[in-house]
Amino acid sequence: MFIINHGKVECIINLPNGERKVVAELVAGQSFGEIALLGVEGCSRRTADVRSIGYSELLSLSKKDLTQALEDYPEARDQLEAEGRKRLGKGGKSKEKNAKASECGETLSRTNSPLDTVALSSLIQDLRSFDSLRYKDKLDELERERDRLQLELDQKTSDLNEAKRLIYEITKNTRSRLRTN
Repeated sequence: MFIINHGKVECIINLPNGERKVVAELVAGQSFGEIALLGVEGCSRRTADVRSIGYSELLSLSKKDLTQALEDYPEARDQLEAEGRKRLGKGGKSKEKNAKASECGETLSRTNSPLDTVALSSLIQDLRSFDSLRYKDKLDELERERDRLQLELDQKTSDLNEAKRLIYEITKNTRSRLRTN
């Protein structure tokens, strides 16, 4: 799934006659790619191509990260699924229209309504914080490992110094005995 941080993109579908049609423009705060990841209405494949209009900065969420985030934010899942159904033309339509639209993307509807920008911004910030916490946890783990290895190194250095001292003492005593003989 991708979230548009800056810029604008257009969604393009392939029509049955082979033509390509721009069906939506998405801007900062909006997202795409959730339909296939969430399996909205049983759809588990891409529904459109997305092309940047000029420079765009996108934030990317893998399926694993999205699933993990949506476990913590079930209301965001509902919102993403509703937006996906709306984009597919499946939101609140008759059964006939829904059946026609069920070909997963060939009738991607024109929609420019962003997800609740405040909720999405909050989710993005939480994900960034979560990501930061993950890195902090990893850093803490690495620091603990470093400290453990430092203790081990210090112990081995102490053992080595003790061994050197004993060798020196033995050498000194041996030389002293050889001189007296």
